[in-house]
Amino acid sequence: MTNKTKLADEREIKMFGCEVQVLEFFEKDAIGPEPHRRYQDHASAAMSWLSDAQEMILRGDVELARQVINRAKWLLEKVVPVLRSKR
Repeated sequence: MTNKTKLADEREIKMFGCEVQVLEFFEKDAIGPEPHRRYQDHASAAMSWLSDAQEMILRGDVELARQVINRAKWLLEKVVPVLRSKR
């Protein structure tokens, strides 16, 4: 592992609470129209995470809430270009 890779991993963990690779696995595994998926689409997963973040803020876990909000933003960023192209 290079220093650059290590720094990127540390940045991701600070930002999201995990590496982006984990988020990408979640996206492939948990989001989709199939019945075994937890979320129908990216927006419903992001909304769920934002609701979780609200609860975390109420409990005083602000750092974890910040990371969860960043995860939701990461998910939404995946679909925003698609939405923009449909205009």
